[in-house]
Amino acid sequence: MAIDFKKRWKFWVLGILIVLILGVAIAGFLKFKPIQPTSNETGKKAYVDPKIYNQFNNETDWVWIDVRVNSTAINFDELIKSLESSKGIKYIDPYKAGSSFTAMITKEGLEELKNNRYILRIYLNLPARPTLN
Repeated sequence: MAIDFKKRWKFWVLGILIVLILGVAIAGFLKFKPIQPTSNETGKKAYVDPKIYNQFNNETDWVWIDVRVNSTAINFDELIKSLESSKGIKYIDPYKAGSSFTAMITKEGLEELKNNRYILRIYLNLPARPTLN
């Protein structure tokens, strides 16, 4: 039972084209998922790195943090201006990407950021360390 490719080449080409088209369609469907609401858009508080609480438990008044902002929901510059007037947040330094910033905060500033509906995540700002890779 040998397959005669010369007589059936059109079916093989058609089959390969169908598989390629289906593969591209499925890959496109998986890649472009609808945007899901994040953070406080669903009423949740922003994620806070537990290491921040450890720093405050060590009787530190001010802690350096990195903050990730939902920049699709608000103008980033307006958010920074509104936070600069807070007593518990100082030295706000926006990153060039425009959706994150670093700042120094107190416990009160942490609560203010945590309850801000445009803040997604708050991480402890760790110093860069060299690695031996």
